[in-house]
Amino acid sequence: MSTEVKCVPLASEHVDAAAHILTTQFCGGTEPVFNGCGIGYDDAYPLARLQCQRSSEQGLSTVCLVDGEVAAAFVSQDLRARLLTNEDDHEGPVFVVKFAPAVELISRLQHKLFADHPELADAKQGVLFHQLMVAVSEKFTRRGLCNKLFAANLQQAAALGFTTAIVECSGNYSLGAALKAGYVEQHR
Repeated sequence: MSTEVKCVPLASEHVDAAAHILTTQFCGGTEPVFNGCGIGYDDAYPLARLQCQRSSEQGLSTVCLVDGEVAAAFVSQDLRARLLTNEDDHEGPVFVVKFAPAVELISRLQHKLFADHPELADAKQGVLFHQLMVAVSEKFTRRGLCNKLFAANLQQAAALGFTTAIVECSGNYSLGAALKAGYVEQHR
């Protein structure tokens, strides 16, 4: 029996499964920032679902389907048109207390990016592609799906006209996949 594996843009029918996969992996103890902040599944799922729903509307994210089942997800955004904005209702006590350190870390990394690469500081929408979160369902690990997702997601961005891609990796697994995809590590 052959297995069909394909990467497609994240669509509305993939949102719940993608959010579950991302939340499970990020809150499973292997992601150092979420783990260090004490962010659990119930804290993270609503935010992950909102990000997946918004990214399905933007057309910048990718899922990997194995025989039609969502096996892995990559949530990406235009760095100049973020998935979540200050107007979103994510400022409740759980967000402020638990997510603030993670948001601050990402903000610092992005400020460092623009300080090191001033030519990017004035980039307009449609130029800076931000690969935000990648996760593979435990059921489908060790099949090279993360590498396939990196490649498919970058191809999707290039087809939309993006010229620069960035990723922050807080875990060794995602760092290894990013390096395989051609990224060059700049800061640790």
